[in-house]
Amino acid sequence: HYRTMARAVTTHVNELTGLALKDDPTIMGWELCNECRCRESKGQLQEWIAVMAPYVKALVPHQLLGSGSEGLYLPGPHVDEKQAAELNPTDWYAHEG
Repeated sequence: HYRTMARAVTTHVNELTGLALKDDPTIMGWELCNECRCRESKGQLQEWIAVMAPYVKALVPHQLLGSGSEGLYLPGPHVDEKQAAELNPTDWYAHEG
C-alpha cells in the first residue's frame, strides 16, 4: 500500500502548473513518514526505511528525501543503548524513543 501511495502522490499532476509533483522545482523534498518512531519495533523501522528510501528516491530523483525521523541516535551496530541515551539531548529518548 505504501508504494502505491508514494507513486500516486509523486506522479500527481498539479492542475495549475501542469507538472507532476516529482518534477515540481518548488518541492524541495519528501519525508518517508512524519516523526516516525516505534520503540518496540526492534529494528523493523530501520529495515523499512532501508527498503523504502531507495524506492521513493527512484520516484523523485531530483528532490531531497528524508526519513522523517526526529534525528535521534538509535541503538545499532555502532551505538549501544547507553551511548544512545547519552548522545540524545534530553531524556525524551529514554521514554519515547
